[in-house]
Amino acid sequence: TARHMLSTARIASPLRRPALWRGSAGLSSRSSADTRLKRPKQPSRPTITAMIKEAGDYNSILDIVESHARRLNPIHLTATWTALSKLSEHKAVIRRHEQFKLLMEISEQSFGISEFTGQELALVAHSAAKLQGDARGELKEFFHSLADTSVSKMATFAPREMSITAWAFASSRQAQKPLFDALAREAISKMDEFKAQDISNMAWAFATAKIAAPELFEQLASAAISKVDDFAPQGLANMAWAFSTAGEKPR
Repeated sequence: TARHMLSTARIASPLRRPALWRGSAGLSSRSSADTRLKRPKQPSRPTITAMIKEAGDYNSILDIVESHARRLNPIHLTATWTALSKLSEHKAVIRRHEQFKLLMEISEQSFGISEFTGQELALVAHSAAKLQGDARGELKEFFHSLADTSVSKMATFAPREMSITAWAFASSRQAQKPLFDALAREAISKMDEFKAQDISNMAWAFATAKIAAPELFEQLASAAISKVDDFAPQGLANMAWAFSTAGEKPR
């Protein structure tokens, strides 16, 4: 009968997924796998650091900043600033570079959320001072952000890092008083650890920045007397100039 023939047909021909559907699913799966295989592998963070240090010109360095902007950490940013400062003969061109503006933006954003060490902040300050030249206005906001972060991390600064930071801000004519006040307090608490060059650099920086710090100068004078044999002639000359310029006469 017709009913019996239909029942037999159902048994003989079970329901199957259409061939096109089955094939499309397989193709989609393979395509997705192929996409994953072809996706370019991101360099590791140590590799990015090496790339920055090995780049021979400012265009290559700044290209790395743009290519890996979202992955740059304090180590990468410090390495970038340091590398660019070694090319400071091109500082005017570097400052006009769009990717240099990106570097400043990334650095400022990172100051607030990343764990920069005192050493890293001091190196960034030193590099920024070398790149600034006479263009004080172009880096003013950057130095302001750097100063705020340095104040908040001042307890992590060693004497050498304090003297480098003071030199950088003074030589750049970026005398941020809250920063220099924090430097003075921290330096007084760690004066026994200061070496001759650190002492002369601190004195020179405060005198150049015209920041009054009588207690600091008193401590610098005492430290200098105890380590006078360690001073180079230029260091002694800088001390004499600094005390004269600052109007400080140690007791």
